Amino acid sequence: MKQRFSALDVRAMVTALRQRVVGLRLQGIYDVNAKTFLFKFTKPECKQLVLVESGIRLHTTEYTRDKSVVPSGFCMKLRKHLRARRLTAVRQVGMDRVVDFEFAVAAGPQAEGSYHIICEFYASGNIILTDHEYRILALVRVVHLEDESFAVGKTYALKESRDIEPVDRDQLMQCLRAAGPKDTLKRTLATLGAYGPSLAEHVILRAQLGPSKRVSQALDLANEHSPQIDALLAAYADAFDIVKRLGQEICPGYITCQPGSDSSDQLFDEFGPWLFDQYQQKPYKESPSFADAADVFFSNIEAQKLKVRAHQQEQAAERKLDAIKAEHEGRVVALEQARHKTEEQARRIEMNLEFVDQAITIIRQAVAAGMDWEELGELVRDQQDQGNPVAERITRLNLAANQITLTLDYPADSQSETDSDSDDDDHDIGRGPLSVDVDIFESAFANAQRYYTSRRQAGIKHAKTLAVSSQALQSAEQKIKTDLRAIKITSAVTQQRKPLWFEKFSWFISSDGYLVLAGHDMHQNELLVKRYLRA
Repeated sequence: MKQRFSALDVRAMVTALRQRVVGLRLQGIYDVNAKTFLFKFTKPECKQLVLVESGIRLHTTEYTRDKSVVPSGFCMKLRKHLRARRLTAVRQVGMDRVVDFEFAVAAGPQAEGSYHIICEFYASGNIILTDHEYRILALVRVVHLEDESFAVGKTYALKESRDIEPVDRDQLMQCLRAAGPKDTLKRTLATLGAYGPSLAEHVILRAQLGPSKRVSQALDLANEHSPQIDALLAAYADAFDIVKRLGQEICPGYITCQPGSDSSDQLFDEFGPWLFDQYQQKPYKESPSFADAADVFFSNIEAQKLKVRAHQQEQAAERKLDAIKAEHEGRVVALEQARHKTEEQARRIEMNLEFVDQAITIIRQAVAAGMDWEELGELVRDQQDQGNPVAERITRLNLAANQITLTLDYPADSQSETDSDSDDDDHDIGRGPLSVDVDIFESAFANAQRYYTSRRQAGIKHAKTLAVSSQALQSAEQKIKTDLRAIKITSAVTQQRKPLWFEKFSWFISSDGYLVLAGHDMHQNELLVKRYLRA
């Protein structure tokens, strides 16, 4: 897909701009982004918007775009020097991709008070504001090269660039003989003169040759007057006429579409000021002017990019909402599991009241006797080795918190009853042993009551979390929907509606279908009478 202007495109666009904007006053300058600027040229009953993207494109536009709320420093500099000034000339520097917008005073372009905007459309491009002596006042980006630099205070040197010239036989043969053994015709002839690759391919096809063929295979370079060389010279003469015509008159513009794309949603491929031979077999759209074609092409590409960006933002918002939902669901599930675990721990203590009291009594007595904690731990491990049933259930001593951890299981006599009850319990912790922390200074029954109290508190917290989660999810979903609506509103490149002639007056349509007009002031009333009132 073609992404930027060629020298031939610049030539055709300059011709169109001479007719559309020369003689108009620059009333507004806006920055769309850091490299794209919108210039508003006006005169009575006429308005033209010129879009300049540094290094990429230059064309008039009929589409509206979002502009920066706060203008950049470069934009403010342009407004300071150029607002309300008349554009006196637009020219291309030779056949380079450089355009000079001239804002001259009545004394001439060499007089003090005249300004120039230099727009470069090669490499990374640049937009430069200069005075009448081409001294740089402001620029988009500062460039330092080996032999020269572009910065504020420097003088912009307009390089000597030759205009396009007809190709003679000696130039053509010299170019072809300089080609390498694997160079194709298109690659070789694209460097000849300033014709460019598109026009070079058109020349090759007009000469009934293959652009992808190697030079050594397609041509007999030993014979300068071979039919192929004569055909190429005739095609170059036709190409020279095309370039001259593009520089003198406004020509229609063409947009080629990718083959096989749907007619209702065609994908643009290339644009150009001439329907070259390589594009005639492709589906294409024709516009009255190349400026209109470039505007439609780039505006369509911008709209597609904005749609993709908006779709990506929608997907990111959906992922964010899903993450919030998963987080809240995980929190609710964790609280519910903790509540059921606490209840199960209390039940295990109740089912092993005698055993828990024995373990508490043994540890409490040892602590009361002044036994060292490490000695107590050794004693428990010795009793476990000897097969003491109470010691075997003690898994951890946390005497700093006055707690011990017991592994409690269901008693054998209640196993069958609990199995039948747990079949209908969706939150069953498991039939195996369960670790329970008990306080050694409380009875087994008091420890069970403590777990039941914790269960009730967990249930209250669970209910509150459910209520808050529902409200939080609704709030988050509403905020995301609001953000998405804002994205859909701002991420659009829409075509401006051209106001009708009577909309500058006060107007309405009567119930009988008559258009009723009234002026806003005395001047408009006189204008209505002189121009539109008929006896």
